[in-house]
Amino acid sequence: MDVESPPRPTVMAVGERIERRFELVGGREQLSVELHRLATDLVGEVEDDELDPASRELLEREIDRAVAASIEPLIARFSAELARGFVRLPEDLQERLVRDEIRRELGLD
Repeated sequence: MDVESPPRPTVMAVGERIERRFELVGGREQLSVELHRLATDLVGEVEDDELDPASRELLEREIDRAVAASIEPLIARFSAELARGFVRLPEDLQERLVRDEIRRELGLD
């Protein structure tokens, strides 16, 4: 009896799974925190007494706007690139990673 291997996952299917995992591990929040830190590094740390409250609020609002506008496209692009890389992995490694993911989802690890 000839048993066929299951079909290799598609980039789209893997990308959707990665996006779900991204949510499960709190990736959006982690990325948001890191983008805020990066923005602060790029703009420069501003001491409390360097800006009046209105200017500080304006700067924080613009950083929040930039993060909000960037995060969804960044998550989508990152997930797609990671998915493309995943489907290029050898089948045995893909199977092991999927098996490990299922075990984690079931709480067996």
